[in-house]
Formats: sequence, C-alpha cells, structure tokens
Amino acid sequence: MKKTTLKSSSESILEEMFEKGFATKEIEILPGKLNATIRTISASDQLTLEKEMQQQENASYAFIVHSYSVKLLSKIILKYGDKVFEDSEDCFNFFMSGNISSIILNKAIKEHQKFEKEVIASLNIEEVQKTFFDKGPQETGPEQSPKVSILGKKTAYEKK
Repeated sequence: MKKTTLKSSSESILEEMFEKGFATKEIEILPGKLNATIRTISASDQLTLEKEMQQQENASYAFIVHSYSVKLLSKIILKYGDKVFEDSEDCFNFFMSGNISSIILNKAIKEHQKFEKEVIASLNIEEVQKTFFDKGPQETGPEQSPKVSILGKKTAYEKK
C-alpha cells in the first residue's frame, strides 16, 4: 500500500514557482457562492502596470486606485466563477463591461495581498531547504554519506 502525504501550502507554492514561474491559489470571493483562481504577478506585468499608472497625471486619487485595482486583477485572475480568461485583456474587458461591485474587486485584492504574504513566507531559506533538500534519498547505499548544510541540517547526499 502506497502512503500518500498532503503537501503543505509552502511546498505547493515553491514547486509551482519552480515549475511554472508563478504560483496560483483558489480564493473565495462570496462564501459558498463564488470562487476565483489567482496567480502571482510577473515582474514584467508589475512594471507595465506601474508605468501605466505614472501616466495618470491629472486623475483623482480614487480614479488611480480603482484603475490600478482593475488592471492588477486583470493580470492576476485566471478564473472567476466559471469564466476562464484567455489572457489579461479578456479579464480586463470582463471586469470593465460587467456589473461587478467594487466591493467584490476589493475583496479579490485583499485575498491577493494575503496570498502574496504566503508566497513571501514560503520563499524563506528554511522552507526552500525543507521542500527541495530535506527529503533525503530514496535509498542510501554504503557509498553515500550525508552532507551537512550551513544550517546544520542534513540536506544533500553525495558520494564519498
């Protein structure tokens, strides 16, 4: 019988970041009614968004904040309810043409901020080491011995 173990949130985040370059999470927008799938924002998307916001010279603070929120969501939401977006432009058009309350947009932003904190916590050296190096070998032969990391944990196995 094969033993299955559940991955921690940190392990899942780190593996996804390593494999895809970003992490995703399903969030609850309206409890029991509406979920969304979000992702971490890429550096290039963040820079593009910041540049677009700098061009809003004479806009009110409220307009800038709301514009930033909608544009950020269009970069990070992959799925909203049953709607899967083709790209960020599809998502942006959905939010701009739909009748979606700004309160719901604010909820999605807050959930994304929480997720970003989870990702940051997962990227600490102890979590990275635990996820990728502390698993140990599947089988150890007599020619292998553990190597101790600078943190004092057995992390890698090398031949003598």
